[in-house]
Amino acid sequence: EPIQTAVLTVDLARPEGGDPPPIAWSMQPQRLASQTSLSRTVKLGATLKIMGVGVEGEAGQTQETQVDQVFLEALFEGLPSPTWELRRTDTATIQGLQRFALVVRAAKGTTTMGTARLGATIARKRFGLLPYTASLAEQEALEFWLPQLAAVDG
Repeated sequence: EPIQTAVLTVDLARPEGGDPPPIAWSMQPQRLASQTSLSRTVKLGATLKIMGVGVEGEAGQTQETQVDQVFLEALFEGLPSPTWELRRTDTATIQGLQRFALVVRAAKGTTTMGTARLGATIARKRFGLLPYTASLAEQEALEFWLPQLAAVDG
């Protein structure tokens, strides 16, 4: 069953509380997209008949546009809840290995706690006929700790 969307959210916090909270300073990848052509045709036709004699005419116009289909997008950079959203497109499916890199900015001398959660929706057919999407239950959260770094002189 194909995955339609997948969302990876990381919640950052200071275990001791207080301000400022740690934030996502940099997220990679920020955006992955592919270009697709979108074509639109408009036709107008008319027929005129008088006493069995007729005239027929038709006019039309085709417009072609390049559009970005976004497969992956980083959201909420600069906030304590960075998120990556993946979407199935006409040219890309959600499968295989995806790598994410996050640089966290935190107050000096503090420890950062992170909680990562993954959610997804899949496409199914009820009774093999009617298409619908279903949300997969979020897996248990993955918690991690980023200890304070020692000050570097020089």
